[in-house]
Amino acid sequence: MRIHSMIAATAALAVAALPAAAAAAAAATATATATAIPAAATTAAQSISIPTWAHYVTSLPPYQPSGEVSGTVTSWGHGFLKEMMRDWEQDFHRFQPNVKFQDDLASSAAAMAGLYAGRANLGVLAREIVPMEVAAYRKMTGQEIFPVTVLTGSYADPDKLMALGIFVNRRNPLARLDFRQLDAIFGAQHLAGAPANIRTWGQLGLGGRWKDRPIHPYAGPAGDEAPAFYFSQTVLRGSTLWNERLRQLDDATGSDGRHIDGYQRAVDAVAMDPDGIAVTVAGYHNPHAKLVAVAVAAEGPYVAPSRASVADRSYPLSRSVTFYINDGPKIRPDPAVVEFLRYVLSRDGQEQALREGDFLPLTPRIAREQLAKLAGPAPQRLAEGARRATGKGSPALELVRKIPVPQMTGTWDHLTVDPATDRLFLSAQDQQMVYVVHLKGPAAVRRITHGFDRPQGELYVPGVDRLVVTNGRSARVSLLDGHELRPAAALTISPGADMIAFDPAHGVLYVESGGTDSHRGTGWLAIIDPRSGRLAGKVVTGYRAAALVPAQRSRRLYAAIPALDQVAVIDTDTRSIVSRWPVPGRPASMALDEASGRLFVATRTFSGDPRPPVLSVLDTADGRLLATLPSKDATENMYWDAAHRLIYTSSLEGYVQAYRARDPNHYDLVATVRTVAHAGTSQLVPDLDELCVATPPRPGQPAAVWVFRPAASGTR
Repeated sequence: MRIHSMIAATAALAVAALPAAAAAAAAATATATATAIPAAATTAAQSISIPTWAHYVTSLPPYQPSGEVSGTVTSWGHGFLKEMMRDWEQDFHRFQPNVKFQDDLASSAAAMAGLYAGRANLGVLAREIVPMEVAAYRKMTGQEIFPVTVLTGSYADPDKLMALGIFVNRRNPLARLDFRQLDAIFGAQHLAGAPANIRTWGQLGLGGRWKDRPIHPYAGPAGDEAPAFYFSQTVLRGSTLWNERLRQLDDATGSDGRHIDGYQRAVDAVAMDPDGIAVTVAGYHNPHAKLVAVAVAAEGPYVAPSRASVADRSYPLSRSVTFYINDGPKIRPDPAVVEFLRYVLSRDGQEQALREGDFLPLTPRIAREQLAKLAGPAPQRLAEGARRATGKGSPALELVRKIPVPQMTGTWDHLTVDPATDRLFLSAQDQQMVYVVHLKGPAAVRRITHGFDRPQGELYVPGVDRLVVTNGRSARVSLLDGHELRPAAALTISPGADMIAFDPAHGVLYVESGGTDSHRGTGWLAIIDPRSGRLAGKVVTGYRAAALVPAQRSRRLYAAIPALDQVAVIDTDTRSIVSRWPVPGRPASMALDEASGRLFVATRTFSGDPRPPVLSVLDTADGRLLATLPSKDATENMYWDAAHRLIYTSSLEGYVQAYRARDPNHYDLVATVRTVAHAGTSQLVPDLDELCVATPPRPGQPAAVWVFRPAASGTR
């Protein structure tokens, strides 16, 4: 399937320089119309009959003005909401007569440019936002875009963010499907965790004459890419690799001259094809086709699509209508816009959707969540942002000392620490040795030179008193006695041996090596007994793992796989990959806040990949992407400091950054500190409250360990 290439092409315009983007957006809206509020606007709300399925609307609170506001709400974006906007604006005028509206609604591609160019204060998209638009807004404003969900998309109108339905032939006994099965049917990469592609009905449990019959997948028009993008993000977990047999049906004209849209043709195709399955508009119909119930996970609940289940969001392929506004330290929210959105989220505003007839009102839970976003964090965000912008207040991260390592030449690789003695170990890969730096006391820097061959990864395992070092060139894993620092055991795995993690539940090491993407054969994780050095098992990843993060409270290991733009979730009991989570870029490092169920993933740029580096926040319950934050490129290490609620990153660009968690869903960049180019590796030492960064030598400056502390911690 051709996936959102038109979306990406139009969104890419927003990455250009500001004047060009603004001019393009202005030209796109040249034919748009302005909405004028009639002088004699209605003074009372019109009554409406609320259908049974929408009874929940009555529990929404009516709009109560927070005060009298004035100004102009200028919206840029798509015109699919023109009628809704007109109705909202006219009714809002009953409460706030001093607010004016200017609607330039021509194309979704203009929405973000309008916001960051200062031409609009409300962005309207007729589809889901794409990463390019998020990156463009962040680049041009230096802050995050602020989304507000205002409606549920339609049940049956393909022009109004319709819900997607899964149709099969009426004679097909299949009754339900979960996301993992749908991913394996319509996709080719099965990132949702299926062991293989599903191409026959027997793979779905059907027997008899159905068992060996091939599945024939159908979809709507190739030219309408937004639904395909939504399906790829929601069901295919970000993959753009589709079933090679997928047929997309464009609009057509029937023999009687009647227009038939491609989504209806997909339903009709399934009605005529006993082996057919289609992803199309949920509200369409053919008496010889049927809808199947859908669940996010195999354990359910399975819900069939209907106007009621789409409206109450129990059906998992329902979609949202989202507005975007400025709300940050550099471009503040317009009070008139915030007040208008408070109205839209009230009972008065949501009842307008029932009058319009296609869009569906929000549930009280979602409306409350959106109102809370508007009412709560903004003042605190703005105040904190102002402090950062002006440089006032205490820095979040302070450089407290530098420990010189004058004998070191070349570049550092990874670090590790012995928490009992506060010895810091650093791999000097060009010198073929490991340095030992004492973080407390006057002890001299020591060097270990026991036959290393480009030492890379390091890990100190306290319980068994082992220092483990991987050698990239020889593929040897060296295990040293932690006290004497002499060889205790060794084994050879595959070229490129690098990252190491310790699984505390089973007392074994996981060591990354190989990788078809790095031309070193099949990528795999060697499972090693840290005492004997014997190989105890393996997990095949296919590709190189750039980072490994073990959970301490569950039987999970997270592996970053850059070649696939994903995090592989490994069950350490079964020693198998049980899920694959997409991330918006090539993951390079990770950290885990296990108490809050959050996995932090930093991505980096590669040649030919235009995506900017970001720090992503994932929910460890299901891998959902919860937030993205700006990040320096080439992040090598990342740590979660639970005591201070801080995330630390260090990058080869020569920066250390700190992000503070306001809560498990909201994070702020609170420090960006310049270090030294190529100082990418670091180590958090929790008992000392220190972050150690390895800096290479520079002209006139020796290699060193730079020691940082969070400002609030003081000294110990």
